Amino acid sequence: MPLNEDVQNFSPGAIVTLYELDLTKVDPVNPILRFTASTDGAGAPIIFDSKSYAPIPVQSEGWEYSSVGQIPRPLIRISNVTNVVSSALLEFDDLIGIELRRIRTFETYLDGGDTPDPTQKFEDELWLIDRKTIQNSVFVEWELASPMDQQGKKLPGRQILKTSCTHVYRTFDPAANGGAGGFTYTRATCPFSDDNVAFTRAGDSTTPSNDVCGKRLVDCKLRFGEFAVLPIEAFPATGDVR
Repeated sequence: MPLNEDVQNFSPGAIVTLYELDLTKVDPVNPILRFTASTDGAGAPIIFDSKSYAPIPVQSEGWEYSSVGQIPRPLIRISNVTNVVSSALLEFDDLIGIELRRIRTFETYLDGGDTPDPTQKFEDELWLIDRKTIQNSVFVEWELASPMDQQGKKLPGRQILKTSCTHVYRTFDPAANGGAGGFTYTRATCPFSDDNVAFTRAGDSTTPSNDVCGKRLVDCKLRFGEFAVLPIEAFPATGDVR
């Protein structure tokens, strides 16, 4: 994997950090707010995986995990000069509980980079806005928390299901690629990414626009191979949950 090789290089290049604020729960009209502290040098948005990230002043700290196993609680500060953030805070209760996704990749893999490749990125980090710590005319600061770092959180955090995979499967967006259509992986957790292979829920070969995963072991084998290491998020060897 090229990104792994870059990390071990003495001069791996500049890392670009991108953010996605998921407002689906409070603003279905504009569900995803994408932004970054980086620019292309001329103040234009950063494009990655055909998605546009608006350049705005952003500062953050505290992402590192400690050696004693303590879960970090990062701080992120976003410019509030235009009062856009303040308006969202007033309308959506300080955005508490909203998901923030942190995406990092090397500059060369951006859509306008030397070797554009949306698959070359570090593992996405998912955080929740836990509380607003500062708000003034210049910036707004939030403290973030891991989804696992919640009071009263119990483990395991999901039900053990024998036959139903809990992965979020990709979706087909007919408006992608200039209207030609294509798969979107924004919220997908299933690693299957072959755009030329598609099946119906019943397991029959079909066109990409009709691609649906049945979430069964047989569906996983159809996509990854009969004898492959399967990433299924089900537990076929367990007994039925009563």
